[in-house]
Amino acid sequence: MRCGKINLAPRITFKGSSELSGFTPNLPLNHPFADAIVRRTRSGRSLSVGNWVNWLLVIAGIVCVIIELALGALTGFDLALVGASLVAGGGIGLLAGSVNIGMLSAAGAALLYFALFRNWLKSKLTVRDQASNVDAVLGKTGVVTKRIPPRDAGLVKVGAEEWRAELAPGDEAAREVGAAITVSSVEGVTLKVR
Repeated sequence: MRCGKINLAPRITFKGSSELSGFTPNLPLNHPFADAIVRRTRSGRSLSVGNWVNWLLVIAGIVCVIIELALGALTGFDLALVGASLVAGGGIGLLAGSVNIGMLSAAGAALLYFALFRNWLKSKLTVRDQASNVDAVLGKTGVVTKRIPPRDAGLVKVGAEEWRAELAPGDEAAREVGAAITVSSVEGVTLKVR
């Protein structure tokens, strides 16, 4: 004979679960774990597997985003976007009340990112090393458009731009209009030519 409080709450039964082998938890219908899946472990104890998996997805996603923010763009925003996939999947799972939907949503969003958008995003975030105007003219050839006398300035056309130019140190021969030149250095906005 059993002494103590009598539980008059309705019992919850789970349909179609062969893993439960007749186990019926004694939980009232308004209990937080009433909609959870309960499985027996090998030791005979029961383990509740419910929305905590979806909450774990949300928390793991937020942690990924925080790590990305701490590292800067070092990971190329992969962690932030995978974290966003986890948060979205966990949120969808919480709204649907299903662990499977949450896991599938998180996996699908992450797979979609890696399969379709990762290469596009990497190409947009890659910094291309381009020489500036001044650095771009070093070593280029051009044509004299205004005579360059020794120790004085003239004009040269390099590519599509016209520049002020002086003769490089050690070069004393004047360059006449139409002569070919090579840019040896740049000082301010004046090219030193040979």
